[in-house]
Parts: sequence; structure tokens; C-alpha cells
Amino acid sequence: MKKKKYFSLVKKIFLNRLIIIIIIILIAIIFTILNIYNLQIKNFKKNFILSQKNFIKIINNIPDRNNIFDRNNIPLSINKYIYKLKFFTCKQNNLENDILEIKKIFFLTDKDTKYIIENYKKCKEIIIKKSLNFTEINNFFKFKYKFKNLILEQSLKRYYPYKNYISNILGYIFYKKNNKYQIIFDKKNYIGYEGIEKFYEIILKGKTGIKKTKFDINPNKSILLKPIKNGKNILLTIDINLQKFIYKLINKNESSVIVSIPKNGEIISIISTPNYNNNIFLNKISEIKFNKLQNSYYNPLINRPIQAIYPPASTVKPYISISSIQDKIIKLNSSIIDKGWWKIPKLKKTFYDWKRRGHGFINIKKSIEESSDTFFYKISYKMGINNIEKWMKDFNYNLLTKIDLPNEKSITFPNKKWKKKNYNNPWYIGDTISVGIGQGYWISTPIQMNKIFSTFINQGFFVNQHILKKINYKNINLNLKNLTKIIKINKKKWYLIKKAMYGVAHNKNGTAYKNFIKTKYKIGAKSGTAQVFSLKNYSKYLKSEIKDKKLKDHTMMNIYIPYKKPKFAITIILEHGGYKDKIGNIMRKITDYLFKNNLL
Repeated sequence: MKKKKYFSLVKKIFLNRLIIIIIIILIAIIFTILNIYNLQIKNFKKNFILSQKNFIKIINNIPDRNNIFDRNNIPLSINKYIYKLKFFTCKQNNLENDILEIKKIFFLTDKDTKYIIENYKKCKEIIIKKSLNFTEINNFFKFKYKFKNLILEQSLKRYYPYKNYISNILGYIFYKKNNKYQIIFDKKNYIGYEGIEKFYEIILKGKTGIKKTKFDINPNKSILLKPIKNGKNILLTIDINLQKFIYKLINKNESSVIVSIPKNGEIISIISTPNYNNNIFLNKISEIKFNKLQNSYYNPLINRPIQAIYPPASTVKPYISISSIQDKIIKLNSSIIDKGWWKIPKLKKTFYDWKRRGHGFINIKKSIEESSDTFFYKISYKMGINNIEKWMKDFNYNLLTKIDLPNEKSITFPNKKWKKKNYNNPWYIGDTISVGIGQGYWISTPIQMNKIFSTFINQGFFVNQHILKKINYKNINLNLKNLTKIIKINKKKWYLIKKAMYGVAHNKNGTAYKNFIKTKYKIGAKSGTAQVFSLKNYSKYLKSEIKDKKLKDHTMMNIYIPYKKPKFAITIILEHGGYKDKIGNIMRKITDYLFKNNLL
């Protein structure tokens, strides 16, 4: 009886356990079915994509950035091959011994050693040396058998062989990641940040290709989804030898120099000083160094020819002259007695000439040769601001040049509406008088001054200025009309003003005569001085009794050479340059260079 009860109890326990097991199995089966449904039906598309990513990689195929050359095919930016030493840290049993051996062969610093140790447990490839020299590359192949985890990787690095000489034109490249700019070491997602590198980014960089690659037990197979489009080499209009020569003349000044060809708008030299070595941006630059550059009093990061602004000063007198002749404000033979001052009729306001004793009996030609202010006070008063503005617009003095460099600074030609809007004051006759000699509210960039000067040289024909000459060594169509007539004035009037500019350099009374004595070539010139502050006893300033450089005036000069058949238009601006002789001496050295090198 007891045995029956015992077996009955055992049977009951067994059945209960069996039921539990069956329930657990059923739950497991149901859970598995639900999970299979979830994986294979409900989330099939998502999981399929994830599974594909495990062995299929979409890879960006980035083209090499192409190079920049000067007009004579001299390379201005190049791609240099560099070699990186990589070390795979994962599962490294003899790490310390290997590090000691590597340190001897590849000249690692203690900092490099520390970096390897810190990254040991991360199980990844780490760069332990970014640029190996020739000896280290040889050592790699010589001792490669010792280190299974060492890898030599080749990559490209941008390099600018002419550094400061041309950095304001070329700019530099940065690595862009998540809309933040970082320093670039190889050809990843880097972009042009300034200058030609930025302006012609698409041409230089080309277009990234895309390929799909399978990683499995079979040999890797790639499917091209989008073909790579290589960048193109570009040739600039710049003459690097002339660029170097001029840079050495002015590199101790804050200055701008532009040398252009008036007939086709080519810029053969465009210099900003002080400048910077654009190679420093290709390596890791500290925030302190960058801020020092950016906040420097001398502003080396500013491209002065297109971004610095100055009153154009007396360089505008030829344009005012020919405009007043065309409008019959004055006649070809008009003359006045210049006593060194001029008063606005019916007003007490007196305007003084830079030459306090005056220029005496003076006509149009002599007024330009000696740069008489008094003569132009009277002309601008008669013309009025509306008429002056109309003519300067005809010369395109109110527009950007749209040169192929980024971030050109806008300029200001003032008028009544402009003053009311910006200063909430009316326009006074005195404002017109200041504008008439290129002072007051009138500001311009050096490139703008050079463009208008080229239009004057071309006798009213306009051409756009540019730096790009060829793409892949082939001439390009810039969609420019060679010369567009914008000002219609007869040749006799142009000739009179040009003859006066000849006298600036070659007649004894000319303001630049001292600088161009006994030249074997002839030029046309006009200098200017833009006042930085008002000085009552102006004659003392001319004797350079002011010691503080920041208070000295800006000096500027435009010349065209040769005089009869102009090939070049040259604009120079020296910030706080003081003496006109200084800028004249620099200009003479440049014109001598052009003559001696058979460029005229």
C-alpha cells in the first residue's frame, strides 16, 4: 500500500515537472518564433542593411588635389609623397621590447613611446611617426622582418615652395569635419580655405568617386558606383620671379603692389606685405600661434590688394581732369594763379594746397605734373558731387573688380544719400572739395585703383582683371570681351592728360622726376598722398618731423610703362609710407627690372 502511494507521488511529481518542461519549451518556441518574425519579417529590411554593412563597405574614392603653376609652368603648389609609420597594438606580447627596438631604429621620442603604450589596449592601428626621412624608410625595409605589426603607409601632402612670396594669392587648405576646420595631413575631406585654393576648389580637387567593396573569404571585389573625377592643374597669370623680386623690395613695409597687363586684364604680380608662410597651416598649428597671426598689429592674414581700403588721393586727378574737360567745365588751355590756397565763393572756408607757397601760373598739364590741389579744388567745386559721381561710375569706380580671389572688400564712393544714411548729416560743399582730390569719405582698394587706371590707359576701354590663365595647360575662355568701350572721349583729350603724366616722371617740375632721371625707357605716372590725420602746419610733416609711423600718411603711385605703347600698369601703396621719394625709388627698381629682363 505504501509502495503504491510512493509510486503515485513520484508519477505525479514527474508529470508536474514534465508539464513545466513542456511549458518552458513552448515558451521558448514561441519566443523563438516571435524573434524570427521580428528579425526576418518585421525588421527584415533594417537587419538586411546592417548585415550588408558587416561585409560590404561603401568607400569614398577621393582624387588627388592637383597643382598650381605660374605663367611659365613653375610649380607654386605641389603634392609631396610622405611616409607614415603605423603600429598595430592589438595582442602584442613583447610590447616593451618592440618599443625599445623601434625607438632605436626610427628615432622615437619619449612622447611617441608614451602614445604607443596609452593606445596599446585599444587594439587599433596608430600613427607613431607622420613623416619619415630617407634613412628611416630604408630602415623600415631593412628591419621589417623583426616587426610584424609595423606598417609603412604612403600619402600625399600639400607643399608651397615659395611660402611668403605668394601666400596671399594661393591661400592654403584645411581639413573639414562636421563643419569644423582642422589641420590636414593627407587627402581626406580637405578644402581650399583662402586664395586660389578656395576660389578654384572644384577645378583643383575634382569630384569624389564611390565604390562598394565586399569583405569575405573570397578575394575582395569592388563595384564602382560613381566614377572618380580627377582635379585639374591650373596655370596662373603670375610671374613668380617678378613676384619674388618685388616682395624682397617691400617686405619690411605694410604695402600692396599690383602689376597688370591693361590690354587683357592679366595680373602678373599681386603682393601683400607683411605676409605669412602658408605651409604652417599644413602642419599642426597651435591656437596661440594662430591667434598671434590673426591679432597681429600688422595684419599678415589680410590680403591688402583686395581687402585694405584707402582714400585714392591724387591718383584720381587724371580722371577728374578728363571728365571736367569732356563736360566743358574747363577748356584744354584753362589756367589759374595758384597761391597755395582756395576759398569757397561767399564762404570763409579756406582749403590749402600741399605746397603752401602755391604753384604760381598753372594749367591742366602742370596741375597734374606738380599735383596741384588748388586747381582741383576749383574744378570739383564747379563739377559738383553729382557730376563727379556720374563720371566715376562711368569709370566703374563704384563696383567691385570681381577678381578671381575670395573676399574682395567693398568700396565706397560717397554721395548725398550715402552720407545721410551713414552719418545722418547733410552733404556740404567742403565734402565735394575733398572728394575732388581723392580724400574725405572716398575709399578704395588697391585692386580697384589698378583696374580704373587700366581703363584710363586703354582710353576708356574696360577689361576684367584675372589671375587664372590656363586649365590643364590649355587656354581658357573666361567669357570676357577683350575690351569693352565704356567711356567715349576723343583721343586729343586723352593725349593731353597722358602727356601730363609723362611730365610727372620726366619733366623737372614733375613730382616723380627725381626717381626717373636718365631712364632708357619712358613712363606715365601719378603719385598720391592720403592723409591719416589733419595737420595744420603741413610743411613740418613734409620735413618728416613726425616720428610716430602710425601718424604718417599713406603714399601711393600709379605708372604705366612704356609710355607710348603701355604693356604694364603698376600700382603701389605704402601704408604710412611718409616720403614720396621712397615709393618712387621702389617703383624705379621695378621698372628697371622689367626693362633689364626684356619684358617691355
